[in-house]
Amino acid sequence: MKKELRILIYVLSSFGLGLAVGLCYQTGWGADPITVFFDGLNKVFKISLGTANTLTALVMITIVFFIDKKQLGLGTIITPFAVQFGIDYGMVWFPALTDFYIRCLGLIIGFIALGFFIAVNISCDIGQGSYDALVLSLVKVFKKTYSFFRWIIDGTLLLTGYLMGGKVSIANFLAFIVMGKIVDFFIVRLKKWGLKAKK
Repeated sequence: MKKELRILIYVLSSFGLGLAVGLCYQTGWGADPITVFFDGLNKVFKISLGTANTLTALVMITIVFFIDKKQLGLGTIITPFAVQFGIDYGMVWFPALTDFYIRCLGLIIGFIALGFFIAVNISCDIGQGSYDALVLSLVKVFKKTYSFFRWIIDGTLLLTGYLMGGKVSIANFLAFIVMGKIVDFFIVRLKKWGLKAKK
């Protein structure tokens, strides 16, 4: 698949990833464990969530640079802007969900969409966002699965964020348990579409 097409797919996928995060937020239960970490940084250091996001991304990118800088590229630059754009639109397009069963359905759809779009971004192979770049660099060095290192990093972020006073919800624990497996599931199937991840 030509690089230009992979870039276009990556941009659209990153926007879709943001929409999925927005949907998860509208359930009132939040999204992945890293949001707990951001909230913890906000409470301890009195910095905004946006600043916490940026600082965390910079630390991750620095680590990746020394482990496997090939994971960095155009996608590393695109991701934060396209995802934030998607989140902003998702918070507008998706109404706040109040019915318990509708919230559960919204969370399930949101998680599946998150896993799918993360897998698409990884498979486009034009450079990864800071989080996935860190996970994939560890996968390459230690020859373990994506889900294995996602569990380790998500668990560390979740626990650290909680100890700093970050707000934890059932969604954060569910994402910790299932998100890596969802991503692995879609990566395998995306190969049939001509997208092949760095693994």
